[in-house]
Amino acid sequence: MKQLFMFASQMLVAFACLAFTACSSDDDGDGGGANGNPLDNLVGSEWSCEYYNVGDNGEYEEGTIQLMFVSSDRAEEHVTYSGMEWNIDDDYVRYSGTNDNFYTYTVSGNSVTLVNSDNGYSKTLTLLDNTTLTEGTGDVYTLVKAGSGSGDDDEGGNVSVGGNPQTGIADFVSAPVRSFAMEFSQGSRDFKVEYDYAGNKVVRMRRSGTNSGSFAVTYTDSEVTAASQTASYTFGLGAPGYANYFRDKDGYVWSCRVSGDNDGYIRYFEIDNINGRRYYTITYSGGNVSSIEEYHDQDLYCTYNFSYTSTDNKNGLYPEASIIDTGLEYLHYLGFLGLPSRKLVDKIDFKPVDSSYGTMQFSYERDSEGNVTSYQYTSDPIYKTTNRRQPSPVFKFTY
Repeated sequence: MKQLFMFASQMLVAFACLAFTACSSDDDGDGGGANGNPLDNLVGSEWSCEYYNVGDNGEYEEGTIQLMFVSSDRAEEHVTYSGMEWNIDDDYVRYSGTNDNFYTYTVSGNSVTLVNSDNGYSKTLTLLDNTTLTEGTGDVYTLVKAGSGSGDDDEGGNVSVGGNPQTGIADFVSAPVRSFAMEFSQGSRDFKVEYDYAGNKVVRMRRSGTNSGSFAVTYTDSEVTAASQTASYTFGLGAPGYANYFRDKDGYVWSCRVSGDNDGYIRYFEIDNINGRRYYTITYSGGNVSSIEEYHDQDLYCTYNFSYTSTDNKNGLYPEASIIDTGLEYLHYLGFLGLPSRKLVDKIDFKPVDSSYGTMQFSYERDSEGNVTSYQYTSDPIYKTTNRRQPSPVFKFTY
């Protein structure tokens, strides 16, 4: 998001009062808020605002804000913007883009206060009439979809979940993941994903940090789809309700296969895209991954052998996802990419076909109830260009 917009829209600078008031009341009443106080029925409601900000130097930005109240204490904002600015070469250039913001909120009287989950910035919207919220003398939000209730059910609100009843979180997982984060040494790639549940199924996935977005998760008997305004991921379901293929909006394709006896463990995982083809064969022992062989095209590239701690994997974590490198580890916690191992991984010994052995050693942090709050591994480089062991990103969880 450009600095001009962030300065004007989030910090309410003086020229915010120039915001267009084009988001006027719905003339035909289809907004659905004519009867009763809409703040009593925020969950499921959607509001829209058009804004226009201009600076003294001729820079300006305009856009549309879609504000959605997704649960009894959470809201999301999708912003589409464009404008003109002076760049570093003193050229007057156009820019455009989208941005997603995530909030917690509280209601007091005729006002709702939203607090940004990333930076702590807060803003208060006041009910002007049954279809209009205002932010001081600045932005005006118009009701475009009425809410369905107060959303007191924190397990996903009023969402109806269908699809294959055998899919979802493994039955031996006693405390499923509510949020997943990766923190990198550079910091600029950090992100966090939060999961909203209805029963044992995730119905919404919210990513903040890099590549932010809010994904509604929907189910049919044959597919699970996680879709945001700008991206989508679809899993095709085979017996016994776990993914046998994957595709995204840009054509990134996986295929995977569970075993013939329908035990839910993935035995084969293939990625075939513009970057080439690689596939993995996976074997198990006692409900745990015992080894993985990685192939590039038809050639064996590396073999990985797993050792385990005596600690139960009560949170259903997937440390082996670091081997099957999709770049989308957080999708494992939707519950459709096969069952996790029953114990926590201690180490993974690996042997590339044309290099020497190496080891990935895992360490865990736990809370007072034994839930894993974070893990990290250090690893020998897969090719011995240095003797220094490399640390992984830090993987963090809440429950």
